[in-house]
Amino acid sequence: MFCNQCQAFWHETFSKAKIPQAIHSCEDVHWEYHETTLHNSIRDLKQASDLRCRLCRIIYFTPTDHEHETLLKDVDEPLSIVLTIDPSKGPHPVLSAEFREKSGDGARISKRMVASCSGLLSDENLTTTLKTSAESNNDSTGSDGALELAAFWTKTCLDGHDKCRPPAGHGASSFVPTRLLDVSSNSIRLIESEQEIKEGSDRSFVALSHCWGLIPIIRTLIDNYDEHRKGIAPERLSKTFREAVHATRKLGYRYIWIDSLCIKQDDGEDWAAEAATMCDVYQYATLTIAAAHAPGGDVGCYAERDGLLQLPFFIELPQSAVSKEPTRIQFTSYGRVKDIGGGNPALYGRAWVLQEQLLSPRMLIFDGAQIKWECLTMHGSEKSPTSSTTRHSLYYKYCGILRCAFE
Repeated sequence: MFCNQCQAFWHETFSKAKIPQAIHSCEDVHWEYHETTLHNSIRDLKQASDLRCRLCRIIYFTPTDHEHETLLKDVDEPLSIVLTIDPSKGPHPVLSAEFREKSGDGARISKRMVASCSGLLSDENLTTTLKTSAESNNDSTGSDGALELAAFWTKTCLDGHDKCRPPAGHGASSFVPTRLLDVSSNSIRLIESEQEIKEGSDRSFVALSHCWGLIPIIRTLIDNYDEHRKGIAPERLSKTFREAVHATRKLGYRYIWIDSLCIKQDDGEDWAAEAATMCDVYQYATLTIAAAHAPGGDVGCYAERDGLLQLPFFIELPQSAVSKEPTRIQFTSYGRVKDIGGGNPALYGRAWVLQEQLLSPRMLIFDGAQIKWECLTMHGSEKSPTSSTTRHSLYYKYCGILRCAFE
């Protein structure tokens, strides 16, 4: 996780800090100001970054592209890359980096915050997930590292969030849409649920929330219904659909509901009947995948980015005689990431999406350069897995589901 220089930085930091025998919060640790020179050139810093040192990766990408192309252009020029921990900036310590002239003439790039303490990390499952995500391929929001975190969110919610379970007695365990896409193995096939999903078997399904866009996408019609029942070649799907199918499989689910394929689009009778069940589709889906940033099917769910700049990292404090478990302190990264998302993604400009947001008990949101999570109990993002801003009040979202359930 850390290169030798960063490990030495933490060792020296711990030796200066006053660490009590028992730690109940970050405030229990009394840190001292400490700084050290990690590397002596941009080339050395980049090599450590390429070897996946978490801090060196964040520090390397702290300067802008313009600064790398101008102020830091000579990668072999002697330059002190200095890492600082400062407890005076607030209740929690802040990590900053500075690029200093070797000549002593001052800073080439002045001190900038690269990470801040965000609390104790006591959840063993989240600890394992963060380790696995950081060690896995994580160069896009559809990579194994990103979907590892998505699986953690989903399992945490299904196993422990009572509020996220549908009200008892309202068909929660038995409802499935009229049609689903069976994406088991390597095939994709439209099925009639009543005929092919036996009572008592796993009826879990994923729903997709997406924008159709201006470029025509594949649809189920009266004429191609029988063909879709036999199978749908992956190359016929839009990029968004292919990636939603990939995410469904990686998360361990067999069925996905996609409106354009699970409703006969040119059959008025079928469309009216299925539209009347949309409330149930999103309410009883185990998970709704939202392609938030994509204005059309040609864009897809996923986006390339550097996942190591997104994920928080943690340090383990030296174990005391009274502590049987290691004490971990989590840091939120402030690595520079392009196209981080925010504002109003294309999906949220569509009126019908409001019901999908309100009714879905769990949403895995692909929003530009990061994935996000929303359920009735917890919200998060890659940068802050269990505490991040949500787009709407959880109170009103919860009330919306209850209203729909009892109508």
